[in-house]
Order: sequence, then C-alpha cells, then structure tokens
Amino acid sequence: MSGPVTLRPPPPVRTPFAGPEPRRRGPRPKAATAVVDPEVLVLGGPIGAHPLLLAEAQRTVDELAPVSTKVVASTLGDSAPLRGALELARRHAREHL
Repeated sequence: MSGPVTLRPPPPVRTPFAGPEPRRRGPRPKAATAVVDPEVLVLGGPIGAHPLLLAEAQRTVDELAPVSTKVVASTLGDSAPLRGALELARRHAREHL
C-alpha cells in the first residue's frame, strides 16, 4: 500500500489572453481613449470575442485608460476580419474600376 496522496492545485493556464500579453497591448487602448474618448472599444474576430481576452482587456483598460471605457466583443463573430477585408476590397475596386 502506498502513502498518503497530496493534492496540488493545477498549474495556471497559459494563454495569450492572460499574463503579459494584454499588458503589452495596453498602451494601444490607452492611447485611443486619450485621443478619441470612446464609450466602447469593440474587439473583433475569433480571438477578440474570447471571454478570457475580454475580461483581461477590460481590466487593462480600466487600469490604464484615463476615462471609463467598456470593452465588448463584436457581434459579427469569427468572420469580422474577413468581412472588413471584403469591404475594403469592394471600396478599392469601385474607386479604381
């Protein structure tokens, strides 16, 4: 028979949504809120809508921004970057054809 089992908490999950990455990007929303004073910052695409990123981005903006700014996920979902690229391509085509 073996001895007592010691349970340890699991190691912290390492994702691009936690740790130093949001802090590294923190100056971007800080600069944006200082210049244009938005009420809302919208994060798009599959990464921007991730709940862990949203929560960490909100904490970072709350800490760094000079005014209160809400951070939300885009309602366009995973296809937001593609839709934006398609719209830019359409505009370019209309202007140059």
